[in-house]
Amino acid sequence: MKRVIILCAIMITSSILSSCTPIVQGAAAVSTVATMSNDRRTMGEILDDKTLYIDLGNMIAKDQMLEDAHINFNVYNQAVLITGEAPDENTLDYLESVGWLSNKTWLAHGIHFNKQEIQKLGESGVGICHCPSSNMMLASGICHSLELEESGSTIGLGVDGSASNDGSNMIAELRQAMYLQRLRYGASRVTHQKAYDWATKGSAALLGRSDIGEIAIGKQADLALFKLDELRFSGSHDSLAALLLCGAQKADRVMIAGKWKVVDGKIDGQDEAELISRHSNAAVSYTHLRAHE
Repeated sequence: MKRVIILCAIMITSSILSSCTPIVQGAAAVSTVATMSNDRRTMGEILDDKTLYIDLGNMIAKDQMLEDAHINFNVYNQAVLITGEAPDENTLDYLESVGWLSNKTWLAHGIHFNKQEIQKLGESGVGICHCPSSNMMLASGICHSLELEESGSTIGLGVDGSASNDGSNMIAELRQAMYLQRLRYGASRVTHQKAYDWATKGSAALLGRSDIGEIAIGKQADLALFKLDELRFSGSHDSLAALLLCGAQKADRVMIAGKWKVVDGKIDGQDEAELISRHSNAAVSYTHLRAHE
C-alpha cells in the first residue's frame, strides 16, 4: 500500500486571547501568570499598566520562560474595541516598550503590519504564525508572509482555535496557506514545498526547537504518513504535491518522539465514539448556558 511520509511538526496556536497566556516554568513565572489570569480590571486598565508585561519580558530575556510561549497580542485593536479610543502606541511600539520584541517572541496571524513594522519585526527576529483558515473565517486579512520572511522573520503555520477554526486540521491548513498566499503572491512564488517548509522547519523554529522540523540524524522522530489510494489522488505524479493539491484530510499513521500515536487512522488508546459523545454533550450544555445568560 502506497504511503507518503511528511513531518508532523505543525504547531497549533490557541485562539485570540485578551491577554497573553504563555507556558512558563519557575515560581516567579507561575505567580505572574496567576496574577494576570485573576486580574479583574478592564483591558484598557491592564494595557495602561505595563508592569505585568515588563515582568514577563524580563523573564523572556533571562530564559525563565519556555520558548514555546504563544504570544498573540493586538494592543491597538483591543484598545479600540474595548475603550472606543485609539491608544497612543501601536502594537509593536507597545511590545517594544515592555521588552517583547526579540527572537524569543512569536506573534499569531501577522496581518495588520505596514512596511516599516514588517522591517522592524524582521530586524528584531520576531516570528509569525500564519493561521489562514481562521483569517478567512473571520475575514481578518492575509498575512504578509513573504515580506516578513524577506525582512528576517520566521514563518510557521497554525490552526488558531475552535472559535475561528471548526476543524483544526493541520494537513488541510497547509493547503489553505498555499492557496491563500498564492492569491497575494502568485503560484510560482508559493509552491507546495514552501507550505511544507512553513509547517515543519518554520514552525519548529518559532517554538525554539532545534530537535524537530526535519527528518535528520539526531532529530526527534515525528512523522505523519498518508495513504494515496483514494480516488482523489488518482493520476498524481508528485506525492507531496498531491497531498495538498488533491486535499488530503487524515493521516493514516502518526509517530511522535518515536511512538505511534495514530494507527490505521485511529488515535491509539482513544475511544473516539465516547469522545464525540462527551464533546457533543458539553456543546449542548454550553449552548443552553449561553441561552440563559
